[in-house]
Amino acid sequence: MPLWWLGFTFVALALSVGASLLVKREIRSEFTMSLFYQNGLFFPILIIGGLFGQGNPYLVMLFLFMIFYPSMIFSTYTLFFTKGIQKDKLNWRRIANPVLVATAVGLMIGLVAARDYVPDFLLSILTMVGAMATPLFMLILGGNVYNDFMYKGNEKEKSYIWEVFKFVLIKNILFPLVFLGLLLWLRPDYTVAFLVMLQAVVPPITAIPILTERCRGNRKIASQFIVASFIFSLLSIPAFLYLFNRFFSMPL
Repeated sequence: MPLWWLGFTFVALALSVGASLLVKREIRSEFTMSLFYQNGLFFPILIIGGLFGQGNPYLVMLFLFMIFYPSMIFSTYTLFFTKGIQKDKLNWRRIANPVLVATAVGLMIGLVAARDYVPDFLLSILTMVGAMATPLFMLILGGNVYNDFMYKGNEKEKSYIWEVFKFVLIKNILFPLVFLGLLLWLRPDYTVAFLVMLQAVVPPITAIPILTERCRGNRKIASQFIVASFIFSLLSIPAFLYLFNRFFSMPL
């Protein structure tokens, strides 16, 4: 699974860098980073849970597929901004992040068959805490978007309507089409194809404005990219999943 993720990442990087040439140089870093870093966990978790219910094997495969993704984000996001920032030193606490640690612990529990020794009340508590992540993340996103769109302290900030349109066209339509074409060519098994397609159709990760601000970039345009992609994904995600299911039949 991590090898398939690595292949997906290389293709996504090539598409992101190539598409960045279509926008103004002043926002090229924000544009490229927003294209490259997809919302690879929250959206797929919700979609998989809605399609297959809780306790399905696709959630396990998702975490195996994305096990190195958070580490990659925290160790590479500064590379998109070459001016006006001080490069962070290698931080192993970001590399060994909670997603990586939790996935490794879950694998060890499964491999040694220790699941039967975990009390049910502990599993229930952890499940409820995990379920809180989605509404909390939506509240944080809403607050950040409100601040970015309503705060008018800097008169030089402006909207980039045409660039936002380009972003949605590339992120929500071109990316899924390219990866669907690759899947039809490579013909992997359904699980791999489904996970790759999910990663291709989801909008950017919600931390993009925060990462942009850390790099002294244009946080407002990053928020515009995210909001536009989120809204359009209400149509594009079901449309492309329907198209995907026309070519890849779910195993019984």
